[in-house]
Amino acid sequence: MITINTLTQNKKLSDPEEIIEFFDKICECVPCESELHIKLERNAFYAFVVINTICHWQSDGWCNLLWNFSIAKYIVPAMQAVNLSAIAEAIKQVEQTYPISYTECKDQEELLGLANFIENPRQKRKSIYSERLLAISQEQRQIYSQNFNTKLKILDDLVTPLWDYQAPEQDIWQPVIDFINQHNAH
Repeated sequence: MITINTLTQNKKLSDPEEIIEFFDKICECVPCESELHIKLERNAFYAFVVINTICHWQSDGWCNLLWNFSIAKYIVPAMQAVNLSAIAEAIKQVEQTYPISYTECKDQEELLGLANFIENPRQKRKSIYSERLLAISQEQRQIYSQNFNTKLKILDDLVTPLWDYQAPEQDIWQPVIDFINQHNAH
């Protein structure tokens, strides 16, 4: 198992550049994203998930991240571990709008079918791979989509002042720095 100590070489982190180096080391050690939760020690994995979440949100917004089969189901526990509990709760609220959970999706294709189902009710049904989703009426699908978009806006409104490019970089990354340092034996 790759630990925080291994990745930091037992050094205390203090600035955002070191967070990017930490992230890059993880990507070098475990280039296959689907193996991260197996090869990284839990706290190192949670740090990766939070860094990945912030970076993805800054570049692409939520949707590509929420539909990443290797990472999505770990975002809430990672945010909780890093003491970003308000964000974890807002993400849970988004997840509760889904007609099926991440854990019920057997693979990336089925998760993307859920994305197609909930993000855009006009999306053609051929892009939905779950019989349970296909059994839901168009009217009910509209309601799921509206609820999803409402909760996603609440989540986005919560993180925008914290993670936006206008936020001070140190403030964006400080919870992750603190978490890594807390779990790093110096």
